[in-house]
Amino acid sequence: MIWKDKKFAEDYSKSAANSNINWYEYKINLPSLMSLIPDETQKILEFGCGAGDTTNNLSKSYKIVEGSDFSQAMIDICNEKHSGVNYFVWDGMSKLKQKANYYDLVFSKLTLQFVDDLYELASNLNNVLLINGYVLFSVPHPIKTIHKTTKPYDKTSKYETEIGSYGLHGDMIHRSLKEYTKPFLINGFMLDDIDEPVISPKIIKEHGIKEDYILVPRRLNLRFIKVNTF
Repeated sequence: MIWKDKKFAEDYSKSAANSNINWYEYKINLPSLMSLIPDETQKILEFGCGAGDTTNNLSKSYKIVEGSDFSQAMIDICNEKHSGVNYFVWDGMSKLKQKANYYDLVFSKLTLQFVDDLYELASNLNNVLLINGYVLFSVPHPIKTIHKTTKPYDKTSKYETEIGSYGLHGDMIHRSLKEYTKPFLINGFMLDDIDEPVISPKIIKEHGIKEDYILVPRRLNLRFIKVNTF
Protein backbone atom coordinates (compact mmCIF):
# COMPACT_ATOMS: atom_id res chain seq x y z
CA MET A 1 0.00 0.00 0.00
CA ILE A 2 1.29 3.43 -0.99
CA TRP A 3 0.31 4.91 2.40
CA LYS A 4 2.99 2.81 4.11
CA ASP A 5 5.70 4.19 1.83
CA LYS A 6 7.81 6.76 3.67
CA LYS A 7 8.37 9.00 0.62
CA PHE A 8 4.67 9.00 -0.26
CA ALA A 9 3.75 9.78 3.36
CA GLU A 10 6.15 12.73 3.41
CA ASP A 11 4.86 14.12 0.10
CA TYR A 12 1.26 13.70 1.21
CA SER A 13 1.95 15.42 4.53
CA LYS A 14 3.37 18.50 2.81
CA SER A 15 0.56 18.74 0.25
CA ALA A 16 -2.33 18.05 2.64
CA ALA A 17 -1.23 20.91 4.90
CA ASN A 18 -1.38 23.39 2.01
CA SER A 19 -4.71 25.21 2.36
CA ASN A 20 -4.35 26.81 -1.07
CA ILE A 21 -4.09 23.46 -2.85
CA ASN A 22 -6.56 21.82 -0.50
CA TRP A 23 -9.01 24.73 -0.18
CA TYR A 24 -12.14 22.57 -0.50
CA GLU A 25 -11.27 20.49 2.57
CA TYR A 26 -10.28 23.50 4.66
CA LYS A 27 -13.07 25.88 3.66
CA ILE A 28 -15.99 23.58 2.84
CA ASN A 29 -15.70 20.03 4.11
CA LEU A 30 -13.95 20.45 7.45
CA PRO A 31 -16.40 23.15 8.66
CA SER A 32 -19.25 20.79 7.72
CA LEU A 33 -17.73 18.00 9.79
CA MET A 34 -16.99 20.28 12.74
CA SER A 35 -20.64 21.39 12.79
CA LEU A 36 -21.65 17.73 13.22
CA ILE A 37 -19.56 17.15 16.37
CA PRO A 38 -22.01 16.99 19.32
CA ASP A 39 -21.59 19.70 21.97
CA GLU A 40 -21.08 17.19 24.79
CA THR A 41 -18.07 15.52 23.11
CA GLN A 42 -14.97 15.17 25.29
CA LYS A 43 -12.96 12.15 24.02
CA ILE A 44 -12.25 11.81 20.29
CA LEU A 45 -10.38 9.27 18.20
CA GLU A 46 -9.48 10.33 14.68
CA PHE A 47 -9.41 7.15 12.62
CA GLY A 48 -7.15 7.48 9.59
CA CYS A 49 -5.37 10.55 10.96
CA GLY A 50 -2.76 10.71 8.20
CA ALA A 51 -0.16 13.34 9.07
CA GLY A 52 -2.09 14.31 12.21
CA ASP A 53 -2.94 17.92 11.37
CA THR A 54 -6.69 17.58 11.99
CA THR A 55 -6.09 15.54 15.14
CA ASN A 56 -3.80 18.23 16.47
CA ASN A 57 -6.34 20.97 15.71
CA LEU A 58 -9.12 18.99 17.41
CA SER A 59 -6.91 18.58 20.50
CA LYS A 60 -7.06 22.34 21.03
CA SER A 61 -10.83 22.24 21.53
CA TYR A 62 -11.56 18.89 23.20
CA LYS A 63 -10.38 17.26 26.43
CA ILE A 64 -8.86 14.08 24.99
CA VAL A 65 -8.03 13.62 21.30
CA GLU A 66 -6.01 10.73 19.88
CA GLY A 67 -5.15 9.70 16.34
CA SER A 68 -4.75 6.31 14.68
CA ASP A 69 -3.61 5.27 11.23
CA PHE A 70 -2.70 1.95 9.68
CA SER A 71 0.56 3.42 8.31
CA GLN A 72 3.58 3.50 10.61
CA ALA A 73 5.13 6.04 8.20
CA MET A 74 2.21 8.40 8.84
CA ILE A 75 2.35 7.89 12.61
CA ASP A 76 6.07 8.68 12.56
CA ILE A 77 5.27 11.99 10.82
CA CYS A 78 2.51 12.71 13.38
CA ASN A 79 4.94 12.26 16.25
CA GLU A 80 7.55 14.46 14.54
CA LYS A 81 5.09 17.30 13.82
CA HIS A 82 2.80 17.29 16.85
CA SER A 83 3.88 16.86 20.45
CA GLY A 84 1.42 16.27 23.25
CA VAL A 85 -1.01 14.18 21.17
CA ASN A 86 -1.16 10.38 21.36
CA TYR A 87 -0.89 8.71 17.94
CA PHE A 88 -0.84 4.96 17.37
CA VAL A 89 -0.99 2.38 14.57
CA TRP A 90 -4.41 0.76 14.12
CA ASP A 91 -6.17 -0.32 10.93
CA GLY A 92 -9.61 -0.89 12.48
CA MET A 93 -9.59 -4.59 11.57
CA SER A 94 -9.08 -5.84 15.12
CA LYS A 95 -10.56 -5.08 18.53
CA LEU A 96 -8.76 -2.25 20.31
CA LYS A 97 -9.23 -3.88 23.71
CA GLN A 98 -7.33 -1.24 25.70
CA LYS A 99 -9.78 1.41 24.44
CA ALA A 100 -13.05 -0.53 24.80
CA ASN A 101 -16.04 1.71 25.64
CA TYR A 102 -13.77 4.73 25.87
CA TYR A 103 -14.44 7.41 23.23
CA ASP A 104 -17.43 9.73 22.76
CA LEU A 105 -16.68 10.16 19.06
CA VAL A 106 -14.73 8.50 16.28
CA PHE A 107 -13.94 11.11 13.63
CA SER A 108 -12.75 10.07 10.18
CA LYS A 109 -12.12 12.30 7.18
CA LEU A 110 -11.61 10.71 3.76
CA THR A 111 -10.46 7.31 4.99
CA LEU A 112 -13.34 4.85 4.67
CA GLN A 113 -13.12 4.86 0.86
CA PHE A 114 -9.83 2.96 1.29
CA VAL A 115 -11.20 0.34 3.72
CA ASP A 116 -12.12 -3.00 2.15
CA ASP A 117 -14.27 -4.39 4.97
CA LEU A 118 -16.61 -1.78 6.44
CA TYR A 119 -18.56 -4.44 8.34
CA GLU A 120 -15.51 -5.41 10.39
CA LEU A 121 -14.58 -1.77 10.86
CA ALA A 122 -18.08 -0.83 12.08
CA SER A 123 -18.00 -3.68 14.60
CA ASN A 124 -14.62 -2.59 15.96
CA LEU A 125 -15.60 1.08 16.12
CA ASN A 126 -18.66 0.04 18.11
CA ASN A 127 -16.27 -1.59 20.59
CA VAL A 128 -14.26 1.59 21.30
CA LEU A 129 -17.29 3.84 21.74
CA LEU A 130 -19.38 4.52 24.80
CA ILE A 131 -23.10 3.85 24.45
CA ASN A 132 -24.63 6.88 22.68
CA GLY A 133 -21.19 7.63 21.26
CA TYR A 134 -20.84 8.68 17.62
CA VAL A 135 -19.05 7.76 14.42
CA LEU A 136 -18.68 10.78 12.15
CA PHE A 137 -17.07 10.28 8.77
CA SER A 138 -16.60 11.96 5.41
CA VAL A 139 -16.18 10.15 2.09
CA PRO A 140 -16.17 11.17 -1.57
CA HIS A 141 -19.80 11.45 -2.59
CA PRO A 142 -20.96 8.33 -4.51
CA ILE A 143 -22.58 10.54 -7.13
CA LYS A 144 -19.06 11.78 -7.93
CA THR A 145 -17.22 8.47 -7.75
CA ILE A 146 -19.67 6.52 -9.92
CA HIS A 147 -18.20 8.28 -12.97
CA LYS A 148 -14.77 6.82 -12.16
CA THR A 149 -15.84 3.18 -12.38
CA THR A 150 -17.40 1.05 -15.10
CA LYS A 151 -19.68 -0.78 -12.64
CA PRO A 152 -23.32 0.13 -11.82
CA TYR A 153 -23.94 2.63 -9.00
CA ASP A 154 -24.98 -0.05 -6.50
CA LYS A 155 -21.89 -2.24 -7.07
CA THR A 156 -18.89 -1.70 -4.82
CA SER A 157 -15.79 -1.39 -6.98
CA LYS A 158 -12.21 -0.12 -6.88
CA TYR A 159 -10.79 2.54 -9.17
CA GLU A 160 -7.47 4.34 -9.52
CA THR A 161 -7.55 8.10 -9.07
CA GLU A 162 -5.60 11.15 -7.98
CA ILE A 163 -5.76 11.60 -4.23
CA GLY A 164 -7.06 15.10 -3.58
CA SER A 165 -5.18 17.71 -5.61
CA TYR A 166 -1.77 16.48 -4.60
CA GLY A 167 -0.56 14.84 -7.82
CA LEU A 168 -0.46 11.54 -5.92
CA HIS A 169 -2.36 8.47 -7.12
CA GLY A 170 -3.85 5.38 -5.49
CA ASP A 171 -6.82 3.02 -5.40
CA MET A 172 -10.15 4.05 -3.85
CA ILE A 173 -13.45 2.22 -3.44
CA HIS A 174 -16.77 3.40 -4.86
CA ARG A 175 -19.74 2.56 -2.64
CA SER A 176 -23.38 3.54 -2.83
CA LEU A 177 -25.06 5.35 0.06
CA LYS A 178 -26.61 2.03 1.07
CA GLU A 179 -23.21 0.32 1.21
CA TYR A 180 -21.80 3.09 3.40
CA THR A 181 -24.70 2.93 5.86
CA LYS A 182 -25.63 -0.76 6.06
CA PRO A 183 -22.41 -1.95 7.80
CA PHE A 184 -23.09 0.48 10.65
CA LEU A 185 -26.83 -0.18 10.88
CA ILE A 186 -26.27 -3.90 11.44
CA ASN A 187 -23.46 -3.30 13.95
CA GLY A 188 -25.36 -1.40 16.62
CA PHE A 189 -25.58 2.08 15.09
CA MET A 190 -28.39 4.34 13.91
CA LEU A 191 -27.96 7.05 11.26
CA ASP A 192 -28.23 10.30 13.19
CA ASP A 193 -27.32 13.10 10.76
CA ILE A 194 -26.10 13.73 7.23
CA ASP A 195 -24.61 16.60 5.27
CA GLU A 196 -23.66 17.17 1.64
CA PRO A 197 -21.63 20.40 1.94
CA VAL A 198 -22.13 22.98 -0.79
CA ILE A 199 -19.75 25.67 -2.03
CA SER A 200 -20.87 29.18 -1.12
CA PRO A 201 -21.11 31.98 -3.74
CA LYS A 202 -18.21 33.73 -1.99
CA ILE A 203 -15.93 30.71 -2.39
CA ILE A 204 -17.08 30.21 -5.97
CA LYS A 205 -16.00 33.75 -6.80
CA GLU A 206 -12.80 33.58 -4.76
CA HIS A 207 -11.51 30.48 -6.54
CA GLY A 208 -13.02 31.11 -9.97
CA ILE A 209 -14.90 27.82 -9.93
CA LYS A 210 -16.81 26.74 -13.02
CA GLU A 211 -20.51 25.98 -12.62
CA ASP A 212 -20.19 22.33 -13.63
CA TYR A 213 -17.80 21.85 -10.69
CA ILE A 214 -20.59 22.50 -8.19
CA LEU A 215 -23.55 20.77 -9.86
CA VAL A 216 -23.22 17.74 -7.57
CA PRO A 217 -21.85 17.48 -4.01
CA ARG A 218 -18.24 16.36 -3.62
CA ARG A 219 -18.51 14.91 -0.10
CA LEU A 220 -20.95 12.78 1.85
CA ASN A 221 -20.74 13.33 5.61
CA LEU A 222 -22.56 10.85 7.84
CA ARG A 223 -23.01 10.68 11.61
CA PHE A 224 -24.07 7.48 13.36
CA ILE A 225 -24.95 7.02 17.03
CA LYS A 226 -24.18 3.81 18.92
CA VAL A 227 -27.44 2.41 20.27
CA ASN A 228 -26.38 -1.20 20.97
CA THR A 229 -23.19 -2.93 22.08
CA PHE A 230 -21.88 -5.70 19.85
